[in-house]
Amino acid sequence: TEGEMEHVTNQLDLLNAMYTEDRRQNWQNSIFLLTLGGNNMRTTETETEDKLKISELIEKCIKTSDCHEERSNQISNFVAIEHLATVFLTKLASVASKAKIRIMGYPKLMQPDPKCGSITWINKDEANWIDDQCVTLNNHIQAAVDSVKASNPSVDMEFVEVYTYLTVGACGDGAWNRHVHDERRIGLTATDASFHPSELGYAEYYEAFLCSI
Repeated sequence: TEGEMEHVTNQLDLLNAMYTEDRRQNWQNSIFLLTLGGNNMRTTETETEDKLKISELIEKCIKTSDCHEERSNQISNFVAIEHLATVFLTKLASVASKAKIRIMGYPKLMQPDPKCGSITWINKDEANWIDDQCVTLNNHIQAAVDSVKASNPSVDMEFVEVYTYLTVGACGDGAWNRHVHDERRIGLTATDASFHPSELGYAEYYEAFLCSI
């Protein structure tokens, strides 16, 4: 989905309102499993172009050459995302202090092997650059988790890295083999499934989660 950090906060508030007994017990015997930050990523705003979401940025890279070299395409808000994650996780650690909380990392979306022939007009350098953005985001989310965990040592909260689980990105050979979808379209419109985990990818996510508990 295209949910951002504020929507995750709203979802937590809704859960607390709907399940008052669980909230009263600080969600004991519950599991919170989520990713954070990906939909908050934004590029640098310029005089000629608004900020782009990561999905819009990848679409732009498909349509233009060497997008990784353009200044306006650089993600500009990693520090802000880390702050938002820290605020949210601090709240979650407070209201769900008896739950298991697992913040799942993001895979490297592209993972050229060795190039990226499955995605028209994405070259190896662009694919590696997109993967670098995923790594940087994960580092900031992990920093937020580590900070909140240090302040709440009794809370069972972990960041779960998935690089060794989702190992075949959108550049991988064969749609049946990929853990991350390449571009998915209905007519001329890219769908929300584009550059998101495949069924195989979600199975690997589940395996990473199981290994964390």
